[in-house]
Amino acid sequence: MRGVLKNLGVLAFVLAVGVVGHAQEGYGKGSWLFQKCQAYVRTIDNPNGGSDSDNQDGARCFDYLKGFVDGIMDHSPQPFCPGSATTGTTVRIYVNYMQQHPKLLDDSKTVGILQAFKEAYPCKTK
Repeated sequence: MRGVLKNLGVLAFVLAVGVVGHAQEGYGKGSWLFQKCQAYVRTIDNPNGGSDSDNQDGARCFDYLKGFVDGIMDHSPQPFCPGSATTGTTVRIYVNYMQQHPKLLDDSKTVGILQAFKEAYPCKTK
């Protein structure tokens, strides 16, 4: 029973992060985060640093994913285990996963994040 309650706590946290109200249209959707993360990848791949718009959008992606991962790491059990992966790497994993699973763009952004990271960073069972 305790394990079920912990899992429900993690799920509640993840859903709360994904549905917190925000003034930007589509903020809760995977498509919103995907667009911001594409901008982040363009920025880090551009030798000149990218456009102002891409820098702003990319920062939103970076901050969101870093906060998401940091928040999950504070809970037990963890749904994924990224180890020492950098935020830049997790952004690329998320973008790649969403490109391969475009149906998730219409879902809550947390759905795509969790699925991408569970696949890329499975936790070892003891």
